[in-house]
Amino acid sequence: MSLSLYEAFVPNCQQVVGALANLIDKGEAFAKDKGISDEDMIGARLAEDMWNLPWHVRSCWVHSAYVISLLPSGEFSPDFTQIPDSWDAMRAQVASPGAAPDTPAGRLVQALAAVQREQAAVDAEVARRLADGSAGARLQELLERVLRRHERLTLMRLATGPAAAASAASALPLQGVELAVRGAYPDLAQYVADIERTLPGLRWDELVVARGDAGTELRARVALLGDTP
Repeated sequence: MSLSLYEAFVPNCQQVVGALANLIDKGEAFAKDKGISDEDMIGARLAEDMWNLPWHVRSCWVHSAYVISLLPSGEFSPDFTQIPDSWDAMRAQVASPGAAPDTPAGRLVQALAAVQREQAAVDAEVARRLADGSAGARLQELLERVLRRHERLTLMRLATGPAAAASAASALPLQGVELAVRGAYPDLAQYVADIERTLPGLRWDELVVARGDAGTELRARVALLGDTP
């Protein structure tokens, strides 16, 4: 199963920042309801060697929204130079955009989201073609669509080829395709796993992984039940 950077990181950060705003509101409401001063509530610690609430808020923000703002640089270093000292300051902290749309980080996040939408569209199209038998899903096209999710791989060959002969007891038609893809071994392994997840009925007639001067290459002959359109 492939997982994009956007899926692995950005939604979690957005959830953390959104939850922080609610926690700050609840903390202030609790203090007022119990007659606790803002100073005592904000400065409270569960243990002497623990941070108080503003430090925790800053830490959560640093490791979520602030990280997103640093994505274009590829480098991260925690920043605890501005610790909020009031409820409003904490709200302003978590409300400050770590990746506003008009910033490099914001544009990167939007690009990641666009890739995620494209992957979802590919998944939906593959599923539709497999489910609709009358559509005559072409194995060659389905394999190429799955490959779009693996941008570090290079397609070397993708052509209709003979499927292995069916058993004498079976007269079911098979679509055959010859496939060759080049890239790093971990990426090739992920591609194979993605194919098996997306095309559960796929038959591997031949699979060879060879390493050469130009890199590692996966060569395969695969088949899928159905007439070749």
